[in-house]
Amino acid sequence: MDKNEPKRIDELLTDDSFLQYCRGDEAEKLHWEKQMALDPALKEAAEKAKQLYELLCSELTDPAVESLTFRQLLQDKGYMNTAAPVPSIPAQRRRWIWAAASIFLLSILSGVWLYTGKKNTDPITQMQPGKPAPLQNDAAPGKNTATLILADGRSVLLDSTGNGEIANQGPTQIVKLQEGQILYKTDGSKTTDILYNTMQTPRGGQYKLILPDGTKVWLNAASSIRYPTAFTGNERRVSITGEVYFEVAKVSDPAKQGKFQPFVVEKDEMRIEVLGTYFNVNTYEDESDMKVTLLEGSVIVTSAGSEAPGVKLRPGQQASVNNTDALSITNDIDLEVVMAWKNGLFDFNRADIKAIMRQIGRWYDLEIIYEGNIPTREFSGKITRNTNLSNVLRILEQSNINFSIEGKTIMVKP
Repeated sequence: MDKNEPKRIDELLTDDSFLQYCRGDEAEKLHWEKQMALDPALKEAAEKAKQLYELLCSELTDPAVESLTFRQLLQDKGYMNTAAPVPSIPAQRRRWIWAAASIFLLSILSGVWLYTGKKNTDPITQMQPGKPAPLQNDAAPGKNTATLILADGRSVLLDSTGNGEIANQGPTQIVKLQEGQILYKTDGSKTTDILYNTMQTPRGGQYKLILPDGTKVWLNAASSIRYPTAFTGNERRVSITGEVYFEVAKVSDPAKQGKFQPFVVEKDEMRIEVLGTYFNVNTYEDESDMKVTLLEGSVIVTSAGSEAPGVKLRPGQQASVNNTDALSITNDIDLEVVMAWKNGLFDFNRADIKAIMRQIGRWYDLEIIYEGNIPTREFSGKITRNTNLSNVLRILEQSNINFSIEGKTIMVKP
């Protein structure tokens, strides 16, 4: 297919160049972004196709069968007409293809897939899309927005300020990048003044930050991080609320040759010490436990209120600190579920309706109220966060759970 021509979603999903773009290939990304900037129709189709691609590939991870799978899906559902025979799909792929077909029939834009089952009963049933129920109100998904509170007390709303330099604090320059993130740049000069900034995301917001040492930080909705504008001393220390994901940069300790400067994250009585690693911290007040999940490297988690010594995690483990400050470890955590928020998804693994609604409330900035005897259900599946609330609720309603939206409140009813 001519790279300059495709407009249809089925063409895009079976085009090798477009699939490479979806996988993050830099050369193809430049090409497609240029084409989309010149052609609004292509941009609209490409955004829908990429959304479906990302949803499919959260389960379909073998690039060798992607184009074949998309062709089979589109032909089986009548979205693609061709006389050319399509080779059969491997058996292990078939269940996902038909689940994906359900997504396609519901709405490429909504990108919703969920299955549900009664608690403690088998099997879990695949939900089929029905006729969309009308909703009196709706809510748009969250967006990249945050408030930066500078050391002198000034506040900068980051979704309205332009790109470029925001402020200078001592030897540190604060820059807003085009990608919607904040970067701290230091000139390397020494300073005795320790200045602190705080970044806060509202309910319905998320943001990315690069700290002065190069550490990358992602904030989920209703979260915050307090940090110095330049790291000095024997360790790098920050404090957080809400949910934050870290990719910690390795920095040599100037006082200890050959050693790395520790990076410390604090929340109340919990302390996390790392050298250079990837991990997620969930400390929302409405969740039962604070949780630290390690993806790569190693961290030591301690609880000041616990008599137990600090625990060193290995990748795939999760440390939990409950409301009595007791520390426990869980092995073989589903990292896709933990990191779904950063990857633009809700990902539920046998989650009850209240666990789901807590996430929905934070992302859509809504209060949740329950009325009556809500059916006991466990939900599993993936739902894109980049969709209006109504698309999520329509799927949940197929499990005999009903909703009404009044202003900034969702009423959950049997």
